[in-house]
Amino acid sequence: VWYQLWQVKKNQSVIWSEEMNKGIGLKRLLWEYKDVADDPNLCPNCLFSYYENDPYKCYFVVHNLDHDGFWGGVYLGTMDIHEDYPLKPPSIRFHTPNGRFKMDEDICLTITDFHPEYWSPGIRIYHVLLSLISVMTSEEKSIGYMKRNDEEWQMFAERSKRWCLQNEHFMNLFKNNLEKLGIKQELPIINLNDTSEIGFDIREIVWKKRNPWYWCLIDC
Repeated sequence: VWYQLWQVKKNQSVIWSEEMNKGIGLKRLLWEYKDVADDPNLCPNCLFSYYENDPYKCYFVVHNLDHDGFWGGVYLGTMDIHEDYPLKPPSIRFHTPNGRFKMDEDICLTITDFHPEYWSPGIRIYHVLLSLISVMTSEEKSIGYMKRNDEEWQMFAERSKRWCLQNEHFMNLFKNNLEKLGIKQELPIINLNDTSEIGFDIREIVWKKRNPWYWCLIDC
């Protein structure tokens, strides 16, 4: 009986400890959001936001990159933050077509969940974004990456603002930042069923994203 009572008490202590850690981690995460909002220089090419009911899903916008291929581009992405943060690393992906990373697919970085062995609780969410930007403008290759050139990247950059205007999450979370991002709401809407040059380009991007043979050829 005493042993059973001890086991129950032990289990309750473990549960309490896990809940306490989650509470501390969430508090730190919210402070990190506040830190970046108060000091944009911590991650000067990024904006962060989240829905109040799910702070563990971080929405970010990468913009104003000092690179010919991404000049003028605005790219929406998400970071899925583990409930055990900062003890476990996040995963990260882009949703806006950009030519450097595959759409909606997790990107391999040394400080994401692809490599938990390199993760440290001292790393903050904006450190992950700084690492992503560094890789984005380099020639590094790994999971989730694409082989492109500056000319093709620029084509994606020119269309990225119109893509963002049509994205529900972007407009919900970053609508107040349109002027800062250099986005005019009167930009033409991209119609995936359109056969014009703009519509065709975006349809081609979507087709390539869904066609496994294309990625096989590109990655060879």
